Amino acid sequence: VRALPSSADIRAVLFDVGGVLVDSPVLELLRYERTLRLPEHFFARVIRATGHAGAFALLERGQLSEAEFCTRFERECATHAATHVAHRGAARLVSGRRFLDCVLSVAANPPRPHYLALVRTLKRMGLLVGVITNNWSLAAPSTGVGTGEPEEALAMDALSQRAMDAMRELRKHFDVVVESYRVRARKPERRIYELATSQLQVRPEECVFLDDLGSNLKAARAYGMHTIQVRPDVPFASILSDLEYYLRTEIPMDEAVAPISSKL
Repeated sequence: VRALPSSADIRAVLFDVGGVLVDSPVLELLRYERTLRLPEHFFARVIRATGHAGAFALLERGQLSEAEFCTRFERECATHAATHVAHRGAARLVSGRRFLDCVLSVAANPPRPHYLALVRTLKRMGLLVGVITNNWSLAAPSTGVGTGEPEEALAMDALSQRAMDAMRELRKHFDVVVESYRVRARKPERRIYELATSQLQVRPEECVFLDDLGSNLKAARAYGMHTIQVRPDVPFASILSDLEYYLRTEIPMDEAVAPISSKL
């Protein structure tokens, strides 16, 4: 059930990157899990189980380097699988570097054209547009630490450069971009939402936030933002309709945008 718009006018629309502005890395991670003969969403379960003190959370807060992440994440995967005899051997083959490779291979892609067209239209309408994203620093080169082969590390460096370039281009379209590793806070932590509204100089109730993860949206709602969940089974036209509901006006999409689904 959607919350009714507050009496405050919406002044800003904020977007997640992976799963909204660009494709989600979920499919790439599922393929890697199948390669290792691990159960589906094994990595997601490891990340949830280790929580805010886990390797991925620390990486996204800028508290671990890629090399440190790889060693720690591989150990976490092995520990998580220790109670499942069938998965122990496969979990020991996990490469933290290959895991990052899966995420970066999607992050390096151009933004979804229909969402980029939406951002441009919102700006023409006089709205502020921003990004709140969980990511990590790609400035330092890979060191080959972990179970990955040297060739893997070289490929990772090239991929990191592409992802950095893609993010640099994406920033040009937004008034504010809040990246978790730069501010040492990550979704769903309240502080990252506070930083976004502070930088945009708006109140939370004047914002609509689009993300693909329910936990991130729940935290945004608790802070006072309006939210829209972007899912692979929800057509873009439906997302647009939800946003128009909060804005209380039609969004004049004058660029050619096909009525396609938001695919993973």
